[in-house]
Amino acid sequence: MQVFSEELIRQVTNASEMGLSRTQTHRLLSIPRDNVDKIAKDRGLKFKTMRESPEYKEQKAEASRARAALVSSKKLSPYKSNDKKVRDAEYKKLLKGCSTSDQRKELTYGYCVHEFELNQSAQGKRPPLPDFDSRFRTVSNARISEARNKVYQEQKAFVLGLIAESGHMTSASIAAKLNVDPYVAHNLMDSLFRKNLVDRYLSKRTRESQFWVYIEVGDAQ
Repeated sequence: MQVFSEELIRQVTNASEMGLSRTQTHRLLSIPRDNVDKIAKDRGLKFKTMRESPEYKEQKAEASRARAALVSSKKLSPYKSNDKKVRDAEYKKLLKGCSTSDQRKELTYGYCVHEFELNQSAQGKRPPLPDFDSRFRTVSNARISEARNKVYQEQKAFVLGLIAESGHMTSASIAAKLNVDPYVAHNLMDSLFRKNLVDRYLSKRTRESQFWVYIEVGDAQ
């Protein structure tokens, strides 16, 4: 049977009376946890658990405050609700804060793309959006078509405004403005051209490096 010094027994007893846990006691006295357990059993000492210690309670309270702050920050983030009506209301609220037409166009474009990507995720066609813990019902094809058309209409209005302002644009510059793949921008501009909403001409470069320049209808070079 292991024999402990009276001094060690006194120190362990004091730790118990101070309200420390067994883990805190073995760390404080730099002795094995088993020795604390044996002395406690021999002397009938009662130790608080870590969950009862002031340090643990403070850590738990701090973690709770951190979680509350995180939830609060997510609530302040646009469009993070599972409810489509709540996201629509948030969009309309932000829209009222826009002071220019360009701001409203960019906000609307971003919201439409966001909704489209959520629908894609709901159908398993893309991974969940980052930091978006939501469970969405699969929407109907009609709703998806409606969302796509809304994005197209907003892109169309934005691009036509750019061309009217600058006089001419290329697919590459439009892709940069819309923050989309050049292939997407090319398809959009080709669609607008075929609907006679824009005109275009080939850049005056070598045949190998020629590209379409888009202008307003009636301004053909």
